[in-house]
Amino acid sequence: MTKRARWLVICAAPVALAAVLASPGPAVAHQSPAGCSQNRLGVDIGPVTTPVLNGQPTCWHPFVFNNPFRLSDACLIDTTTVTLTCPAADGTSTGTVLTLGTNLSLPVDGSGDMDFGSVCCPAVTFNSGVDFVFARIDAGKQGDTTQGKFHQAVTDLSFQIFKEVTISVLSCSVEVDKEVSCVGAPFIDVGFTTNDGDGTSQSCDAWNAFPGMNAESVTVRYVARNTGTADLTSCSITESNTAITASPVSVPDIPTGMDTAPIDRTNDCSDTLAMGEPNRADLTCSCSAGGVTQMVTAFDRANFRCLTPGLNVDKVCTTVQGGQPSPFTITVSNTGTADLSGCVVDDKFSAPGDDMCAGSLTEATGFPTAPFDVVAGAPAHQIMGSLGPLGAGDTCNRASVQCNIVGSMKIISDSKDAICSVTTTTTTTTTSTTTTTLPTLPGGCRVTGGGTLDITNPRVVKATHGGQVGASVGIATAFTADSACIKGEWTHERHAPQSSGNFHGRSFDSLNCACLACAGDPDSGHVLDGLCNPGDRICGPEPRRAPDNAICFSGVGDFAPDGGGRSLRSVVFRVDVQDHSEPGGGTGPLPPDRYRIRIWFLSGDDPSSPAAIDLRKGVACAHAGVEDVTARSPDIDDGGDLATGNHQIHPQIRPACK
Repeated sequence: MTKRARWLVICAAPVALAAVLASPGPAVAHQSPAGCSQNRLGVDIGPVTTPVLNGQPTCWHPFVFNNPFRLSDACLIDTTTVTLTCPAADGTSTGTVLTLGTNLSLPVDGSGDMDFGSVCCPAVTFNSGVDFVFARIDAGKQGDTTQGKFHQAVTDLSFQIFKEVTISVLSCSVEVDKEVSCVGAPFIDVGFTTNDGDGTSQSCDAWNAFPGMNAESVTVRYVARNTGTADLTSCSITESNTAITASPVSVPDIPTGMDTAPIDRTNDCSDTLAMGEPNRADLTCSCSAGGVTQMVTAFDRANFRCLTPGLNVDKVCTTVQGGQPSPFTITVSNTGTADLSGCVVDDKFSAPGDDMCAGSLTEATGFPTAPFDVVAGAPAHQIMGSLGPLGAGDTCNRASVQCNIVGSMKIISDSKDAICSVTTTTTTTTTSTTTTTLPTLPGGCRVTGGGTLDITNPRVVKATHGGQVGASVGIATAFTADSACIKGEWTHERHAPQSSGNFHGRSFDSLNCACLACAGDPDSGHVLDGLCNPGDRICGPEPRRAPDNAICFSGVGDFAPDGGGRSLRSVVFRVDVQDHSEPGGGTGPLPPDRYRIRIWFLSGDDPSSPAAIDLRKGVACAHAGVEDVTARSPDIDDGGDLATGNHQIHPQIRPACK
């Protein structure tokens, strides 16, 4: 505290005298100075800075003084306590009380006057809507001469004198709205929010490029609103999906009560663009007052999907004796990310002896089928039928499927030819021939199909799976993180009976294929002229001829522990498949197809971190016939003989990664 040399005077004598008359203190028979009769004490207070930001300390400049006009009737004031009452959360002067001085003596000549300098109250977050706050200086206390008294002729009297002052308070707050539009349609997820209060339940779809169609556009829009009473400056938006924009988005200054003009970012759909969904915009701004700068933030999320349609049809005929009907299975798989509807399968066959479908074709009984839907990620749709009875010679059988792409005016189709063979008994002359058994080719392969498992760990009621891996390319790879030479999609869902684990994989580290032998089949397990187990329809993979009957692939996938949205790149996985007799489920000839998936949770770790890379290498496929791994036990280990469904291993589509 310092003594004040020059006063801004507030004369409060009438208030003090009224208090004296109302509440005299105890009689103390002395008068100082002689002949005095009036309390000429005064107080003053002013703000150090105004306005201030909400949540910052408020600082004040208080004074106390006696007889500023040097009147002859002024009395000595002593034993005085001076306090400062700070603003409360509601803005009134009822907050923290700071004692500025006690037992102060203020002679009539001003020699005891006090300038308390800058006094700061503790920071308070004021209630919403509080634009002004009050502080109060008090000297003395009515009825208590121990906290202040003035000496007049008859008695020493208590007194209380105060002054209240106000300053304006500015609030610093902002909201951001992140909206999305697909293919020029109206924006969705529209509405301001502080912290994503509207969620991401709304979403729109656009298409990746695929044959016959260019990629469609997605536009993300940002709008910011100043919801406070302080102007906002130095604003910028950081986008979580760096494929939308990798650099911060600059936002103009926002005056109080104003919105920014829309800021748009437009990109063509791609898997890379969709990988970061749902996306989040984080807005940061500054506001200043009283020499203090404060940061304020808000965020909002939006969601879109970039879809790629995919369709695969497989056809498997059962070899029969001449004159018998040939049962067959047609498997329709949605290998893309777009739902397919109104799918219709047709099946036609050639004349006996035409195993190339070169001549005219006759429609099989029961075809074309009634329309059906194949949702993305769902197990394959199977159709059972019968052809014949077959005559002498193999017959070419062509299965074709055509579907509508949901959300598009386009259709997608696929077809496959299968050889429906007959066996005959003939008399032949035995000759001696020499064949060469070749090792498994170090190329690649492709697998399609899906089905149901009842062998699960941890135990659930069942697990369903399906997809296609190795298309459009499937090159044998020991380990390359997120290889560009292995394409496809694979899903696996656990049911207990509701969804209790939903997996989707489309990024692969390894792929390996092998031609395996089967127990009880001594002639199996060899490759001849590039074909695995040629003529062997038990050990497989025939009747679809291929160089392998086993495939293994691993990588990083998306996973949801329940029916909610999958967490992107949150697990490491490995799948082992063996393609044996047709159909591959447990109802067909032994041995059934084998399927096993193992899943390791990353628990929030970056899949590119050193520890995660070590795990990915440890589970990679060194050989399709060896399921051992050099890694910790998986969190999920579902697999064994296929209960229902079918897997089919095919030759690789192209031998090089382009």
